[in-house]
Amino acid sequence: VILCMATCLVALSIFLLTTVELLRRRSEKLRGITQR
Repeated sequence: VILCMATCLVALSIFLLTTVELLRRRSEKLRGITQR
């Protein structure tokens, strides 16, 4: 059970990190468009 919980937590952390990175890239692209 502990191993399953650990794997689930790792998967969630990776998923959150990837989503944050994508959102940052999108915001940067939008900012660049607005600046122009």
